[in-house]
Amino acid sequence: MCIRDRYMGTHSINIHNHTYRLSEGLCAVGFGGSIPVYDPTTKAEIWAGYPFKSDEALSKELKELVQPKLHEGNEQWVIVTHVGPDSSSTTKSWANGLATPLQTGSVGLLSLLKTYQLSATINIHGHTHDGRGMANIGKVPVVNPGSLMDGNFGILTLSRTQASRKWIVESTKFISLDAVN
Repeated sequence: MCIRDRYMGTHSINIHNHTYRLSEGLCAVGFGGSIPVYDPTTKAEIWAGYPFKSDEALSKELKELVQPKLHEGNEQWVIVTHVGPDSSSTTKSWANGLATPLQTGSVGLLSLLKTYQLSATINIHGHTHDGRGMANIGKVPVVNPGSLMDGNFGILTLSRTQASRKWIVESTKFISLDAVN
């Protein structure tokens, strides 16, 4: 069931571990947190996850909190997460001057998106500042608008098809405030 009572202020809604109805047949579900990231060569921890100490811990909570919501009725879902899915171009980071990019995504989220392709309309995530862009996990678009702190954001347009009544990504636009004069 989608709810509308998790307001943080006049123009914001906290969807962390909650749902929110966006329109008829379309809800958003939010899930925060990140996992540790390791150097691909030395396997040394580059940065710690918060609040999760491992991808397994994140995956367990993701299954407990988000997965049941994806079974509700005939809803389609905008899945909003802090960390993105493993193996996506939107979760690769060239931070710390490494020759091989860091993989900052979650295997658990990757598995969830592959499993729920019919009800997941899109996954929107952040976390990886230099992973800005769009990719796909199967049929599910994955969008990382980039870091707002760095002046980046995105505009996403969803529309409902007349024939199937399914929600689809109509367009994405990535904007950098540095490029706006």
